[in-house]
Amino acid sequence: IDLFAMELMNENPGYFDDNINQSQKIAGIWVTQIMPRKFFSRFDAFYIYTHRTLLNFAQGLGTDSRHTIGTALNFNSHRWSGYTEADLQLGKFNGYPILAWKLTQTFTYQLTDVFLKPALSATTAISSGDHNLQDSTLNTFSPLYPKGIYYGFADNAGSANMFVVHGKLVTETVRGLNFMTDYYIFWRQSIVDGIYGGGGSLLFVSDNDQRRIGSMIDAVVSYIYNTHISLRCVAAYYERGPFLKQEASTPNDIRYLGVTAILRL
Repeated sequence: IDLFAMELMNENPGYFDDNINQSQKIAGIWVTQIMPRKFFSRFDAFYIYTHRTLLNFAQGLGTDSRHTIGTALNFNSHRWSGYTEADLQLGKFNGYPILAWKLTQTFTYQLTDVFLKPALSATTAISSGDHNLQDSTLNTFSPLYPKGIYYGFADNAGSANMFVVHGKLVTETVRGLNFMTDYYIFWRQSIVDGIYGGGGSLLFVSDNDQRRIGSMIDAVVSYIYNTHISLRCVAAYYERGPFLKQEASTPNDIRYLGVTAILRL
């Protein structure tokens, strides 16, 4: 059981003079139960409270006080494994109700009797968007404080107002070599709401009725020479869908290539 409570701090010059910034608060409780050698191997339940000012949604700019209640379940059975998560968000945005949600489901199958022992996985995730920008209720899901890149290596949209299908292939390391590839397709859950970045900030408002945002494929090849030297090459291609093709500020698809060399002494 983990309990936590945090507030943002202002970093002032000098010693011992930092003070609390009232614009952001987060607190909650997270409960985890591990069940070794059981079909359901892990159960998580959590409650997170966040208070943030000057958040920008398609409905407008304002103060967001949000309660996130969620649960997650992992299962393992021979070659099969999976992950299920459900989140509900309640609270107030500028004094008016918040009602948002997210569902995630992942299935993975491990081919143990095949060369490289590939693992194939399929994930679907859907999070709510706002269905009426003129009413008082905000339905846009907030990812709270996610990692910098939410989906893949050329992330063009985050977890708010999103329906994503994700396929993945991972091979076992052989002679230091490892391979992984992903394929994503992104749609807006609500065509009234816009699309949001990985951190939950509004990227584009809805100026057309197209639902599909885009698709992306990426591949990662890693090579571990020894405990001191390793290399990694990442390539990704993001193809704009009908929604982004009608957005003037996104005239091109995204191509990404990166090579990383690591030396540990």
